Amino acid sequence: MQVNFRYMRKLRRMLSLRYYKIRTRLLTQFIAAMRSAKEAIRAQEAEIYQKYIGHCVMLIQKTWRGYYLRAHIKPRLMKELRALNVLRAAVKGWKIRKIMNHTSEVLQIKREMAEIGIEMRRTFMVNNTSK
Repeated sequence: MQVNFRYMRKLRRMLSLRYYKIRTRLLTQFIAAMRSAKEAIRAQEAEIYQKYIGHCVMLIQKTWRGYYLRAHIKPRLMKELRALNVLRAAVKGWKIRKIMNHTSEVLQIKREMAEIGIEMRRTFMVNNTSK
């Protein structure tokens, strides 16, 4: 039995050395995996930070453009729209007056024609009754 114990001790010592090498290799692989994971996390955080900065820039630009539009451009557009409406009203009034003047002229001509017709009938009646 003593032989077996010696053999077991040798086997245990040999296995412990073998496991030491395996443990060392596993630990170095684990450390390398942890380092690469940490680098990946840093890269991911940097990417998220850049996206966040881009989002903040877009939000600031959107807010500024809205303010600038309301404060500077909209009043100018309202003045231009008001001027455009005044111009449209003037043109529309001119067209209406032109049509109305033309219509009144036509009506006046019709009245004159009717008066001429009445005068002609009177003269024919007077001429026919005198014969």
